[in-house]
Amino acid sequence: MTANAAQTKKHVCASMQQAQDILKQWQAELPRVQAAQAAYKASGRLPRKAVGLMMIGCILGVPFGAFAGALALAVGSVFYVAFDAVLKGGAGTPVVFSLIHHGLVLLWSLLSFLGTYLVVGVVSGWIVGSMGRLGRNRNAPVAIAIAIMTSVAAIFVLRVGIRVFMAHEVASQVTLAISSPYAATLLDWVFFAVGGIIMCIAASILAATQCEDPFCESCGVFMTHARIPLALDGVRHLRHILSNVDIPSAAQSLSSTAEKEGFVDLYRCPACQRGYVCVYPEFCGTWLQDNRPQELSEYWLASSCLLEPGKTEQITRILPQQI
Repeated sequence: MTANAAQTKKHVCASMQQAQDILKQWQAELPRVQAAQAAYKASGRLPRKAVGLMMIGCILGVPFGAFAGALALAVGSVFYVAFDAVLKGGAGTPVVFSLIHHGLVLLWSLLSFLGTYLVVGVVSGWIVGSMGRLGRNRNAPVAIAIAIMTSVAAIFVLRVGIRVFMAHEVASQVTLAISSPYAATLLDWVFFAVGGIIMCIAASILAATQCEDPFCESCGVFMTHARIPLALDGVRHLRHILSNVDIPSAAQSLSSTAEKEGFVDLYRCPACQRGYVCVYPEFCGTWLQDNRPQELSEYWLASSCLLEPGKTEQITRILPQQI
C-alpha cells in the first residue's frame, strides 16, 4: 500500500447544523454504495496450505504472543512502581490526596493489565493472519477463530509463567489478577472478561485484515493496493468516469492534492493487471461550540468497479501519478 501525506481538508462551519447540512449535500450528490453492492466479493476459499500455515502460526503465536505480553507487562510494572513511589505521601498526607493516589495507581494498574491482553491479541492475530496470507487464505472467519484460539493459549501461558517464575506476592501487587491461574474474586472475573474481550477483538481484526485485500482467483495472488488522495472535483470526475461502460480515451487526468476531500483505493493483480477501484468521498467539518473546537468527519464508499486489464491501465493514467 502506498502511503500519502495529504491531510483531510477541514471545512470551517458556523455550527454543527451547517456541517450536517453540507454532509447531507455530499451524500445526496455522491450516494453511499452498500457493502453488498461492492464490485469485489471474497470467494471464502480456504486452501489446505493456508490451514497448515495457520496451524504453524498458531504454534508460533502462542510463545511470541506470551513473550510480547510479558514485555508489555514488564513495562507497565516498572511504571507502576515508579508511579506509586512518586505519588505516595507521608504519614500526614490528607485523606483526599491519599484517595487520589490510590485511585490513580489502581487506574494505571488496570490499564497495564488490559494493555497486556491487547498486546497478546495483536501479536497472536498478526502472526496467524500473516501465515494464512502466505497460504493465500480468503476465509476470514477461519483465520479469526484460529487467532482467538492462539491468543487464549498465549495468555494462559503468560499467566502460568508469571505464577511459576515470579513470587506470588510481587506478581499480585503489580498485575492484579493476572498472576493467578484462577480468578479469586468477582472483580477478578470482571477484569478477565474485559481483558479477554479486548484480546479477542484485537486478534480478530489483525487476522481478518491480512486476507481482506482482493484476490485474483485466475492468477492465485493477492492484488497490490494503492491509496490516492483526491479533491472533491476529482472524486466527482472519477465516479462519473466509472459509471460509463467505456472510459473516454481523452478523459481528464486528475491532479494531486495536498488537502484531500476523498480518496481512491486501486487494487491491481501484478500478473494479469485486472483490478478493482473503490472511490470514497471524505468530509470533515469543524466549528466552535462554547469556544471549543468540534469536528464532524465521515467517509463512505461511493463507487466500486471491476477493472479489466486495459481499463486498469486507463484508470492508472487518469489518477495522480503517486502509485
